This record gives sequence, C-alpha cells and structure tokens, in this order.
Amino acid sequence: MKGCEGFKRFIDVLRGRIREYLPSEDVLGERSEGHARWINVSIGESELIMVYRETDTVKEFMIRSEVTDSAIVGSLERIGLKDVASIMAKWGYVPRSVTVSYVVPSKALYLLIEGVRGRVPTVRVSVRGNSYEASASYCVISESENVCAYLRELITVLSELRECVITYTL
Repeated sequence: MKGCEGFKRFIDVLRGRIREYLPSEDVLGERSEGHARWINVSIGESELIMVYRETDTVKEFMIRSEVTDSAIVGSLERIGLKDVASIMAKWGYVPRSVTVSYVVPSKALYLLIEGVRGRVPTVRVSVRGNSYEASASYCVISESENVCAYLRELITVLSELRECVITYTL
C-alpha cells in the first residue's frame, strides 16, 4: 500500500520495535513486566514515559508526561504519527498523553489523547470497519477553535492508519 509509507515507523512500533526510533542517549531507563515495556526518555528538557503493551489480542503504545508537553508532539512525529502530531499542532493542542491501541480480533483502532481540563480537550477516537466514533471532553466552535473539525481530521488519519495496521502488522 503506497499510502502506508508515512505510517511505517508506527507499524514497526506496534510490532515492538520502538527502540529503533529512539537514540540511545535519549533513553534514561527501561523495564519490562509481563506484557508491558516502559521506556523513560529524555527529549530536550522533557522527560517522557513510553509504554508498549502486546498480547495476542491487543497491541498498544502510549506516550505520556506528568504535565502537558510539546515534546510529546515531537515524539509522535519521530515514531511515525506525523499526521496526528500535525493535527494537534495545527489546532494548538498540547496533550498530557497519547495512546493508540489496536485490537486484533475486531481490527479496531483506538486513539486516546489526554488533555487538560478547560484548556485541551481529552479526545477519544475509534475506527472499526466502516464505522467510527469520536468524542471530546468539551466542544468549542469559534473563530480560533473548532473541536469538531479537530475530531474529523483525527478520524480521517486514524482510518488510514487502521488500514495500514491491518495490512502490515499481522
């Protein structure tokens, strides 16, 4: 699939190859427990936690910070979610965490973007088959902000990503 080239890195991440996209000097520590692996990363002045979980039914990647941090957006670009990062930057939303989950049996892809109450909406997007659903913790439509348009753009990117994940992850 030609359109999947932009998602190649993230598909590798869902295969468990996150370390390939992290310079060793950025990695502060790493630990594994059960089906999960935690990687503490330093990016500039920021410290982030990346978590990768994999079972037979779910593949999940999360990146988070204790506070909202623009380093998350840069990290999303680094691991192959440039389109998601671009949408966040376009609308001016800097999240506290981003989680992408792929459920193998249902071929559903989920995105959770944790915001900050009153400043950045928490967003949930799910794409399954030909259906999708998106919601935000608040809705604003003004000259400078349109949460519904933000959700619509995320749905478009997640729909494309889901097709690539189905094609190349398994």
